[in-house]
Amino acid sequence: MKEVSIRRAYYWCAKCGESEIPLDKRLKIEGTVMSPGVQESMCLVGMDEPFRNGERLMKQLAGVDVDDETIRKRSEAMGALVEKENKVEEERYDWEKRTEEIPQEQLPASKYLYVSADGAKVHLIEDGWTEVRSGVVFDARIKEGKPVRET
Repeated sequence: MKEVSIRRAYYWCAKCGESEIPLDKRLKIEGTVMSPGVQESMCLVGMDEPFRNGERLMKQLAGVDVDDETIRKRSEAMGALVEKENKVEEERYDWEKRTEEIPQEQLPASKYLYVSADGAKVHLIEDGWTEVRSGVVFDARIKEGKPVRET
């Protein structure tokens, strides 16, 4: 890995003891030595591979020396942030409005209705491996003798 050094202004207030490095703020590297791109790469590697493989992949793919523990910490921190944002979004969602039934006359008539289901195993920290299932229902129209999904 090639190390990059930059000179930048550092401001410190003698009265309050606060300090600031404006360039770090602009580059989004406050409190870290890694760029946002490297941090995102660590999260992607940590999401798809065991952390111990991440060290090798980061070196091989990005030329960055980073240990598996750093990848684990960055990935878990990002996961916690995403989880927090999802929780805030979920709390803002109007569940009462969501559960209202749509009047039958407002539903479009559909001659063909397709149902698709899938399942996978996921590892949950608290519960270990568990199965998750998802499904989708969609209608289609016949065009040129074949069903075509409506968008």
